[in-house]
Amino acid sequence: MTEPTPDATDEVEDIRRVVAAYVAAGLTGLQANVLTEARVGWEPLSYTATRGWSPEAMEQARAELTARGLLSDGALTAAGTALRDQVEQTTDRLVQPAIDAAGPELADAVARLDEWSQQVTEAGWFPPDPYKRASG
Repeated sequence: MTEPTPDATDEVEDIRRVVAAYVAAGLTGLQANVLTEARVGWEPLSYTATRGWSPEAMEQARAELTARGLLSDGALTAAGTALRDQVEQTTDRLVQPAIDAAGPELADAVARLDEWSQQVTEAGWFPPDPYKRASG
């Protein structure tokens, strides 16, 4: 078995931090997807459905979030917004050391990657649909 590269290890750690923030907030991965859709204004379950969840599981997650007072009619409630904001603040705090380590070159690197992403999409090598791009 090969050892992960330092970059891969850092990426895994970042993912663990994000997952830990959701777990600490009492959310499953499916519930986190549903709340994210509501936060960014996507049609309910449009992104989540691209992740392989069954329709029954997605509806159950929506029902659980509604029962917890985090969603109402598919939209975030004040409590849902507060919890989602808390998760964002936690993940921001947890990944800040990685951002700091990247240094001032990070902004230029992100700009270059944005340009490449646009070129790849325009060339037809990656889907223009943002849901498909986000879902990998």
